[in-house]
Amino acid sequence: MVSSPAPSRAGKDEAATNAQSDEPRRASNVILLGTLADHEENVLTLKKHDFSPLRATTIDRLKVWLDHDVCGIVVARSWWSSVPQAEREGILFRIVSHSTFAWLKIDSQDLPVTSQRLDELLLETRHAVPTMGECVCHDGWRLSGHDITALKNARKLLTGAESVRLCPADIQETQALVLAGAAIKQVAQRNAAGPFRVNRVDTSLIPGGRSQAKIIRLAPDDDGTPFVAKVDDVERLREEMQRFRRYAQRWDASLNPCLHFHSGISLILFGLVESPDKPGQPAPTLEETLETMFYCEHWGDYQGPSEDDLRELIKRTIKKLQRLNSQPGDGMHKPLAFLQIEPYRTLRTQGHEWKIGHSDGSDGSIFDYEERASVKVAELEDRSIVHGDVQLRNILVRDGREPHFIDYAYCGPGHPCLDLARLESAILFFCGRMNGDEREFGSVLFDVLDGKTEEDVKRKHPSFCTTRTNRLAIFTSLACRAAAFELLGSIDRGEDDWLAMKYVISCQSLFMISMQSGVVRAQLSALGAYMKLRRGW
Repeated sequence: MVSSPAPSRAGKDEAATNAQSDEPRRASNVILLGTLADHEENVLTLKKHDFSPLRATTIDRLKVWLDHDVCGIVVARSWWSSVPQAEREGILFRIVSHSTFAWLKIDSQDLPVTSQRLDELLLETRHAVPTMGECVCHDGWRLSGHDITALKNARKLLTGAESVRLCPADIQETQALVLAGAAIKQVAQRNAAGPFRVNRVDTSLIPGGRSQAKIIRLAPDDDGTPFVAKVDDVERLREEMQRFRRYAQRWDASLNPCLHFHSGISLILFGLVESPDKPGQPAPTLEETLETMFYCEHWGDYQGPSEDDLRELIKRTIKKLQRLNSQPGDGMHKPLAFLQIEPYRTLRTQGHEWKIGHSDGSDGSIFDYEERASVKVAELEDRSIVHGDVQLRNILVRDGREPHFIDYAYCGPGHPCLDLARLESAILFFCGRMNGDEREFGSVLFDVLDGKTEEDVKRKHPSFCTTRTNRLAIFTSLACRAAAFELLGSIDRGEDDWLAMKYVISCQSLFMISMQSGVVRAQLSALGAYMKLRRGW
């Protein structure tokens, strides 16, 4: 990624630039980069069409104008002579990465990069090839009739975004502008029959994971399918788009994400996976699906998917992850998905041991095998491609049986068993309910680790398996175990790698807010006993 350049000293003609430029006017500002003589004709043309030309002959003046709401930037070849050689590519990156709403015209003569590199910069910043209505790069910088039309369209988009009512209006003004502008662009693309004016966009916040990103559902008034927007830092979103395009697009392209940014606000706009029985509404998450099953099972008649449908959903989820995890890591990105737990080791130095009772009757600590497990996991930390953030809120369930994954911020190289271990743990820790104490529950999980069949577990622990939620948890654990062994066998690895990943994930889970610590401790108890008795750890 090209780094942003350091500020350069303003040139001696900055005062003239200020004096001859109009005061900025919202949504009608066009930045002109180059000498005053080069843009004399452009200034007259822009004023004729009620635009405000903002001329800049220095880097400092460019940065001032970029803080304003602009609908276009025109770069003449003379601009580059005022920019130090070492800073030119960085300044070009700054220009093309300013806004996906503003129109660009760049003179191809004397560009500091090749045309191929310019295309790469545009793709790096936007993760899409801009249309002629968004960016023009050819010989010349004087504005034509077609250019004025493109500028008017950009101004219309921005002024239209300003007039759109977001309901409820509890979103920051700058965020609202970009959300509305992104919605207008998407609506224009899907209304091929003709233009549609968006007047209102209904919004609602969607509960997400533990990141600082804001997830917002957008429902424009064109009666089409709503969108989901993820608002976050632009560099994080560019990284996520890059990871999605490189690793996940062929695996699950149903969301069709698009990156938008303007005035320092950035977002990814996703297509919405609809609920089939409620058009226009987002499909429920796996967490919501399991939560409905749990509450209805205990406090009323269950009206959700049948147990067979839920098992089919889990099987399809595992198969989908297997297809992704079977791809080898490419070394293009640093593994982000596996979070080390060194910070928690400081607890041990403070005398905090996190005692657990192993299911074989012995006592121990969660730290007994954590260090060895972490070393084992690190051996395969970039061997496969992983989703990286498999949690119940990141899986949308369509038609009760079809899983769709969202949030690709951690997608990329990772441990081949990471996704399966997180899926198993997420369902076990959410669904599993202890009928007795931790040791009793640990003995159930020990039998699962030991490769007992589901029927064997039911016969040995009949009271535990009376509930649908516990049966689903056992089914998931056994299915994930089988899938993990298949993945590991394909790379000549084995059971110890699966156990190590499960142990580390369980240690991490013990420190998470709202996690069922009793179930997590039972899992660690079973793992400790199994690794000691069966694997000789």
